[in-house]
Amino acid sequence: MTAEEIKENQNDLSWMVVNGFTDYKGNEIPIYIFSYYWVFEVITTVGYGDYTGKTVSEYGFSIVLEFVGLSFFSLLMGFMTYVFGTRTSFDSLIEEQMDKLDIWIKKIEKSRKGYHLKPELYENIYRYVRDAFLYDFNMLVE
Repeated sequence: MTAEEIKENQNDLSWMVVNGFTDYKGNEIPIYIFSYYWVFEVITTVGYGDYTGKTVSEYGFSIVLEFVGLSFFSLLMGFMTYVFGTRTSFDSLIEEQMDKLDIWIKKIEKSRKGYHLKPELYENIYRYVRDAFLYDFNMLVE
């Protein structure tokens, strides 16, 4: 078949003709039910393959509809991940570890009774441990 013959016979190849929906003149309910079934099938990217387009424009419409479905579900999953996902950031993990360090240092001071750490020593310990957490991610897990 040439391109001109295909163009002329395009209406004969339509999904409505191939699937026998031209017999429902005056009662379009089965056509609407089928159409919703097909659109839902394509948008959800299930694609059973029981009904397919027969013309170039129908194939193009199917491709566009599949991308719409893919985009919709990608956005939906991203939104659900944002809403229900954990919100622990790297900074909150560092903060948690630094709080543990403060408690540890206070326990050391308490165990030494009358002796306290010099502020310079405390700052050095604090800075050293903070930098260790910042640059060695394995320490955060431990």
